Amino acid sequence: MWDLAINNGITFKTNTYSLNAKYVKEMNEKGYSISSSLSQEKTDSSTLNESNTILNFLGNYFLNRSFSLGSAINYNVGEDKSDEGFTLSPRASIFITSLFHLDLLYSKFYADDPTGRNSDSYLIVVDHRF
Repeated sequence: MWDLAINNGITFKTNTYSLNAKYVKEMNEKGYSISSSLSQEKTDSSTLNESNTILNFLGNYFLNRSFSLGSAINYNVGEDKSDEGFTLSPRASIFITSLFHLDLLYSKFYADDPTGRNSDSYLIVVDHRF
């Protein structure tokens, strides 16, 4: 995956490579899932060339086929010191259909380095599976 962004006239290119694993256990109408990923993110521009490794763990408990609660923890370490730290993210997912769902997330980032800043994020994610 790659992203292209322009900031103050400088073009950034970001490549991300991930190894993902997921386990799902269904118990009647309820169930749970556990997943993790290991990612390498590399950012290139005319002014910087940095890479970070991101470790992610996510767990969800499905109360029924339409609603789940979960939590994620991410740990980021590498050359981009402002992104180093860990993130805690509780979440709720509402499944409109088996292919379409909404996620409501809160994320709290705890910076490991003084160049980074702690931050809070609230997200609404619309997801469609093909």
